[in-house]
Amino acid sequence: MRLHAGVESLQIYARNTAGPPGRDIDLRLHGAPLDVLKEVALFVRKGIEKIPGTMSVEDNLPYGKQEIIMKMKPAGLAMGFSTQSVARQVRSTFEGAIAKRYPHNQEEVIVRVKMSVAGQPGLESIRELYLRSPDGDEVPLTEVVT
Repeated sequence: MRLHAGVESLQIYARNTAGPPGRDIDLRLHGAPLDVLKEVALFVRKGIEKIPGTMSVEDNLPYGKQEIIMKMKPAGLAMGFSTQSVARQVRSTFEGAIAKRYPHNQEEVIVRVKMSVAGQPGLESIRELYLRSPDGDEVPLTEVVT
């Protein structure tokens, strides 16, 4: 078998029918810039999708996301916010906070609680975000950061 450039090893295991099933194929790519990894992931995905009987082919490497840089305002610091507390609350709002983890069929199931946002969260939904201060007050994000 000929390996493609950048592939150090490829292992395919026969499905074990005696135990609980896991993923039939699980590839993990690393060691290259994200744009190269995404290109390879799409190439591999298209190749696997061509195999008759294949279903549920997915990759979890997202395309790049827009970055928003926030800087603490003096008022935010005076209210007791820190860079870490603001980042944690904003991240939890959009990506979800882990509420529970449990094992299921050789996989770990993660239950997340997150804000319901129609489509992709944008600048407007971030501007409308409220944070909980260390005192327990609800404060608009725009009063805490620029």
